[in-house]
Amino acid sequence: MARIRTIKPEFWTDETVVQLPYEARLFFIGLWNYADDSGILPNSPDRLKMQLFPADSKIDVESTIGLLEASGLISYAQGEAGEELLMVNNFNKHQKISHPTESKFTPTKKRAIPERVRREVATKYGCEPGKSAKAECYYCGSPGNIYWWKLPSGKPSAWVSFSDLTLDHVKAESKGGEAKKENIVLACGHCNKSKGNKDLCEFLEKTGALRSPLGNTPRKGREGKGREGKGREGKASKLNFRDHVTLTQIQHDKLLVKFDQAKVDQCYDKLEHYKASSGKKYKSDYDAILSWVAVQVDKDNPPGTRVASAPNKYDGVVDYGKE
Repeated sequence: MARIRTIKPEFWTDETVVQLPYEARLFFIGLWNYADDSGILPNSPDRLKMQLFPADSKIDVESTIGLLEASGLISYAQGEAGEELLMVNNFNKHQKISHPTESKFTPTKKRAIPERVRREVATKYGCEPGKSAKAECYYCGSPGNIYWWKLPSGKPSAWVSFSDLTLDHVKAESKGGEAKKENIVLACGHCNKSKGNKDLCEFLEKTGALRSPLGNTPRKGREGKGREGKGREGKASKLNFRDHVTLTQIQHDKLLVKFDQAKVDQCYDKLEHYKASSGKKYKSDYDAILSWVAVQVDKDNPPGTRVASAPNKYDGVVDYGKE
């Protein structure tokens, strides 16, 4: 049920709000009307599209929701029954309700992926600052889009959102997985929810998902082929793990299975330094790592030593500031 809400004058000059596109500002206000008296409402992009922008076919509601979440104005949450929810942050601070009705939801706020990591993931998938890029679900190949939003001035903002795709931890946070670009892939909502906190291999085995991180053996699935199986080899998108080091996400996952994260980072650093200084190019950086880079890393770092990975721009995409 829609409700009457108030807009304070300072809303229009809020330092975050003024950096949003006009449709996101209007959409944010519209959420107040359909949120309950605790600022909670179902996360249903199709329904919100009909409620707030019924005649505006060009507005991507899902990416707009993602933008508001990335900017810290709303949060994703989950109800006790598993329903997906949105929470308007600081709702009761700005809305004075005389006789509030108790919410029928008992939400648990989801931990937000830091802005820096979202930008790193966008860069890993080939999206440039201030632009958009097509991407696909890591598990099933469903298409989606990445949006790196611009400020009103035309400069890239700090905010990245996704349409038809979500950020998924390959190794679940509940099992020690970290919110780092190496552990995060893009997944459609169905695959993300189905995987839950399952181990990657367990999820792929149970669902028959198209991609296999452990080898090039084709998986049975749509078209009868794995995404890196026969007939598709070499067509999987390569991602930048360093300026001069590119691998597919599956190849990266294979390295994580074979080595630990620290050694993988050291391999990337060594190969990056070698290629940058020598101009050498490889048909497959993955094969180069297995053939000589990993061996050289072991020689340079005998047992008992620990060498920190060198900083690089993919570990900290430039912090795009506010105007």
